[in-house]
Amino acid sequence: MIWIDIDNPPQVQYLLPFKEAFEKRGYKVALTARDYAITFDILRQRGVEFSSCGKGFGKSRVRKVWGTLKRTAALLARFTRQRPTFLISASRSSALAARLMNIPSFIFCDYEFAELSSFRSLGSHLVFPSVIGANTFLNLGFSSDHLMPFNGIKEHLSFSNVNFEKNEPYLFNVRDPGKALVLFRPPAVESHYHAPLSDDFAGDVLKYLSAQSNLVVIFSPRYPWQVSMLDSQQWSNPPVILAEGIEFVSLLKGVDAVVTSGGTMAREAAYLGIPAFSIFKGQKCAVDKYLESLGKLVFIENQEQLNKMSFRKKAPFEKPENGEMVLESLVTEILKRARNAG
Repeated sequence: MIWIDIDNPPQVQYLLPFKEAFEKRGYKVALTARDYAITFDILRQRGVEFSSCGKGFGKSRVRKVWGTLKRTAALLARFTRQRPTFLISASRSSALAARLMNIPSFIFCDYEFAELSSFRSLGSHLVFPSVIGANTFLNLGFSSDHLMPFNGIKEHLSFSNVNFEKNEPYLFNVRDPGKALVLFRPPAVESHYHAPLSDDFAGDVLKYLSAQSNLVVIFSPRYPWQVSMLDSQQWSNPPVILAEGIEFVSLLKGVDAVVTSGGTMAREAAYLGIPAFSIFKGQKCAVDKYLESLGKLVFIENQEQLNKMSFRKKAPFEKPENGEMVLESLVTEILKRARNAG
């Protein structure tokens, strides 16, 4: 039995394709997930069976540590009757549980400035896009035989089994369909990589967007309390608040641009060829630099650049490159390494 653990909404996108890929090869897959943000909503939309293990941890370091340990215990309890063969995840709690069960763990990472020492200490195999460069992780103390680079980015995995023709653009309830729809994603303030400077700048960006008469903001809060960010703005057009999870391909196909304080959504939009703007104030990672070099991701770093931003209806959607070969090559390599580790 193979174990896949999902810790937050973005991980649904790039880890869930592994479930289908392994099942096609005849393997049984157990899926666990943390009740965090809209993770469960997305899984249920896809009709996927999963075991609920753990909830949100909170912002403070103490609560994060306690939440990780508590969730680890819940995951161990889930597998008391049958131990998995190996784990695929991006979660510290499941990596710790895998170590305690003495099974290999394959941990995905595409942001090299995240806290990775725990994965190194737990002996996890680190799976990462080759554009980052293995030396980055060797310098952090990872052994070369626990590094697993792959050609592509994790969005190749997210879109590897998507039927783009079936996923119609989401229709938002806006008065004027001729206005550009700009999806805005505020900072992830509870994440360990949160950059506090992003908070004030996100407010500045929202103020700028609210004054533009040619667009409508589609506001996608990470936490319910972030909706209050809208109250202090004078809106040329009423914003649309996403109160529940929307299938991510339909969501992205339904907007004309994405503005986000870092994270997966900007990379997904960039991969699909949708104008993507990052206002993240943390360290710029190799994957984002790569997308920036291709002209697919634009960083807005100051007020002067912000004042030059303009939005219009996007060009007709074009199907991106197929990521199925990237997925299949990773499945093959993971199985090979898991057998050798056993």
